[in-house]
Amino acid sequence: MASDEVALEGDIEYGNEFTGNMYVLETQVQKSIGEMPWLTEADNGMITLALQYAKRIDNALRIADNLPGDATAQVNATKALYLGPHLVNCLKELGGTPGSRLELEAKRKAIVDPKLTKEEDKIASFLADNLVKVAARARSSK
Repeated sequence: MASDEVALEGDIEYGNEFTGNMYVLETQVQKSIGEMPWLTEADNGMITLALQYAKRIDNALRIADNLPGDATAQVNATKALYLGPHLVNCLKELGGTPGSRLELEAKRKAIVDPKLTKEEDKIASFLADNLVKVAARARSSK
């Protein structure tokens, strides 16, 4: 990688100052999808679409940042940001947003055998663990 290029991958540490890791949307979407144990082969089309949206956003922003005087690159970066709501909608459909996980939990409760233990029900275990984290994060930001 040339010294003037910026890495396309990295980790985001929430609650900390920006560390310079940019263009990580695709990586973060991949991580998010990897944490959704309920996904099946039937979801591969939506997963691919979400990853394409994230990749296009990352690439357009990287190009624009590396070519600050190029008006076309700047316009293309702005256009790429219009993919954001489409990406969010893909993630919602996959159960990858806080609201969609709450809906998924409500639906799961309506159809899953209530006699299953938390360990036997991977979706319930995942949602319970993560909803506790989301609630804790919300309380700490007040």
